[in-house]
Amino acid sequence: MEILRIGDRAEAADVAREIGSAFFEMDRLDRFVTHSLADLSLPVDVRCDRLREGTLPAREVSIWSAVDGRGARIGGMTLHRYRWERLREQRYLERWMQGGVPMLRVTTIGELIAARCAEVDAIAGAVELAYYVVEERHRGHGVGRAMFDEFVRDGMARAKGDPTVLLTIVLGRYARFAHGHVLMDALDGHPDGRPVSELIAEIGGPDDLFGSDPGAEATVHLASSSGFEPLGYSKSLGQVWAKVVYPAGR
Repeated sequence: MEILRIGDRAEAADVAREIGSAFFEMDRLDRFVTHSLADLSLPVDVRCDRLREGTLPAREVSIWSAVDGRGARIGGMTLHRYRWERLREQRYLERWMQGGVPMLRVTTIGELIAARCAEVDAIAGAVELAYYVVEERHRGHGVGRAMFDEFVRDGMARAKGDPTVLLTIVLGRYARFAHGHVLMDALDGHPDGRPVSELIAEIGGPDDLFGSDPGAEATVHLASSSGFEPLGYSKSLGQVWAKVVYPAGR
């Protein structure tokens, strides 16, 4: 089995459609493919220090394929690379315990990372495992692990001058609903946060609002076993797992 970065735009479109079809349908699938190809980067030596200098777009997408020994495609993934200054102000939800009470507040990915990395201002870029899929008959045979390991290797290879953030978002159980956006609105004007139970009652949400999609358990295992930490939740209530990697020798 090999994990290969796609070097042809037409093939990238085919793989993107296969990946996207596991998550979207019809118009949303078409938008996913279009959006992926709009920022597509074909194989080149991309360095995160160039992302910092602004000589590359704020976001670029690479598309990868997992192939078996016969060259047949058995999975695929998309990696998104960002300039840190674009990503660090994105808003997320942070959940913590205060006097035994689960609390929730709106924060930024920059603040969440700063709590774990003293060199947050030195970060050059971030690499996100955005989407990945394994053909059903090949699940449980290490294909997902191979793609996740390639994602980590690719991100570390780009940490040539400064720390780099690696992250992935676990699909939330209610990702297709607007609960996350409603929660953020309800938290406006509450910088110190509010009790989770109070918020759920206010918006009429389910008790397992922060649960992961049953099909995303493999992602949690891959992230936790690779040294990633859960930081918070995205607007779609997917749990964000991240890890800061450093250049070799540091």
